[in-house]
Amino acid sequence: MLRVVNPIIGACYLVFVFAPQTRSLAAPFVVLSALGASSFALVPVALEYLVEITFPASPEVTSVVCWAGGQLLGGVFIVIMNALKESGGNPAGDRPPGNLYRALVFQAVLACAVAPLPLLLGRKFLGLQGESRRRFVLDEAGTANGRVETDTGM
Repeated sequence: MLRVVNPIIGACYLVFVFAPQTRSLAAPFVVLSALGASSFALVPVALEYLVEITFPASPEVTSVVCWAGGQLLGGVFIVIMNALKESGGNPAGDRPPGNLYRALVFQAVLACAVAPLPLLLGRKFLGLQGESRRRFVLDEAGTANGRVETDTGM
């Protein structure tokens, strides 16, 4: 899922650069629908994968670090994209003053640069060749002997 959806997301960002120039609502709606559906499908898979590869750490820690990093990067990208806003009209006169065309290009370049990275994910790349399914093996071992470990809070 990670290897299929990430290139789709990168392609959607690239196509979205050209959507405003169509001067219609259909192009942005189609591109953003595909982008939203791919991103929405990717979130639970990515979180579960992070829990698996950071197994000894608590899933809550992994999730919080991931969400906080995403929020921090989002803030940085907003500042960068605001700086890329054109102050006056462009010399060709085909875009209005204050447009965010350069910010869209920044997003597309960043998305296309990052999209191939999930294709590198694998057991050999991460050094997990001998430890596949570590968390699942321990979960199955805990329930196989009839005991289920629960935290009662007492």
